[in-house]
Amino acid sequence: MKRTLIAFIILVMASIMALAVEDVWLSSHTATADTTKNLCLPTISGQLPRSILHGVCINTGVAGTLTIYASSGTAINTIAAVNTSTAMPCSLFDVASSSIGLTYTNSATADVTILYNCY
Repeated sequence: MKRTLIAFIILVMASIMALAVEDVWLSSHTATADTTKNLCLPTISGQLPRSILHGVCINTGVAGTLTIYASSGTAINTIAAVNTSTAMPCSLFDVASSSIGLTYTNSATADVTILYNCY
């Protein structure tokens, strides 16, 4: 009985530790034509966050382009441009930008999800 309890405790602890190292990605879901929306906002002190664009999913296609920028609020420094004409699974990019943030524009009403993280 004692060995079974110890084995159970070890199994539970290993499961918890495995969850602790999993990456958690933020997501932004939009189905509207958006111009210059910020994903990673400056901190209270005004410092621009580092960011990672993990992926883009086209849930419902509408002719247009979703563009992601390494920028804190303007449409400059393109890091990804995705055609939104047809629905498609997530495309993974894993592009990091240091101290600048992420911004996107969605030229049509395509239903898209952006996976990213700010730190």
